[in-house]
Amino acid sequence: MGDTTVSLRRKIVSAGDLQSVVRTMKAVAASSIGQYEEAVRALGEYYRNVELGLGFVSAAQDQRRQLRESQDERLRARSARSCLAQTRDWLASLTIWWLTMQLRP
Repeated sequence: MGDTTVSLRRKIVSAGDLQSVVRTMKAVAASSIGQYEEAVRALGEYYRNVELGLGFVSAAQDQRRQLRESQDERLRARSARSCLAQTRDWLASLTIWWLTMQLRP
């Protein structure tokens, strides 16, 4: 009977140790889950901030493109006016030369 009592006491102590180990493992798991949840939340905020930043960059690029296009349009219009002015001046000179040639005896 002594053997059985000692054996039972060992089993009880073992069960207590096992229960302690299980409690510790649960605490570690709960802590890890909390850390993972916090990491997921932080990643969500990071993703949102990256999206906002990319949106601002995209908007700035659109504004620069529109500005560049309007500058190009003004340059083309100025160039076209310049070409037209040169053509008009050349045509006026040609007309004056032709008229002077016609008026010569």
